[in-house]
Amino acid sequence: MLVLRGLQNSNSLVVLGLVILSLVFMIQIKQIYNNNQKYNRYLTYKQYMNEIATELKAVVKSVNKSSTYVRQLNEMLSKYRERSIKNISMSKVTSSS
Repeated sequence: MLVLRGLQNSNSLVVLGLVILSLVFMIQIKQIYNNNQKYNRYLTYKQYMNEIATELKAVVKSVNKSSTYVRQLNEMLSKYRERSIKNISMSKVTSSS
């Protein structure tokens, strides 16, 4: 009977050891899964930020182009005003003479 009891105790210890080992593995698997989820979210955010950066570059390019057009328009308006002022002053000079 003592031999059977000793075997039952050793079997119980083996089962208990396997249960504890299984729990440790489950905790490690959970940590690996959580880290994988975090990494996947990171990749998604990184891709999203790259898309935003690309869109911002396009916006900056468009703004620079618009700025160039506005500057050219201002130069044309300035030249037109100068010509108008010269024409008005010339017409005053000729009409006063």
